[in-house]
Amino acid sequence: MIWTIIGGLFLLVLGIAAFLWPKTVWEITERWKINGDGEPSDFYLTFTKYGGLLLALLGLTGVLTGLLAG
Repeated sequence: MIWTIIGGLFLLVLGIAAFLWPKTVWEITERWKINGDGEPSDFYLTFTKYGGLLLALLGLTGVLTGLLAG
């Protein structure tokens, strides 16, 4: 049960970070693949935000499940 809460908090933090700072996520995950100057597309930024929102909701579900099950 405690691991569900810890895992949920981890996913919640990652999801919030991806939602608030999608360009930083791109810098960490994709920047090394490009020579020279490059920027993430609007499509990438939009779907990183949506993915972050879904990840945060999944994390919140994990936290609530861990708290309510115990």
